[in-house]
Amino acid sequence: MLARHGSVEVYSKHDIPNWKKQSDLLRKMLLDEKYQTAATRLAEILNHQPINPKELVVKHAENAARFGKMPSLTPFAKDMGFVEFYNIDIMIYGFSFLLFAIYGAIETFGFLRKCFTVRRVKTE
Repeated sequence: MLARHGSVEVYSKHDIPNWKKQSDLLRKMLLDEKYQTAATRLAEILNHQPINPKELVVKHAENAARFGKMPSLTPFAKDMGFVEFYNIDIMIYGFSFLLFAIYGAIETFGFLRKCFTVRRVKTE
């Protein structure tokens, strides 16, 4: 996340023994002002959030202490079986309908071909 905001450079743990690369990266970050500017901007954003994270945690903890476990917030999915949760029953119905439709189409085309095929009678 910090790299996305431009305030740090990502450094691989495999490059730790490479002191030359470490030194170059450290020098680059200390001398280039863009890192300091990005870090300052990110600090301002975090300091002026609409909802303070500390207050939010305290409010959630107080709510949990006051009301305890609230069954109305428990998702219904926890009581579902495997077949129902993954909609396997619906997939089976859909697959059966698809097979029935394909079979019906094949039989219909076979019947139509049989009806409209002209049979020639051999005459000697």
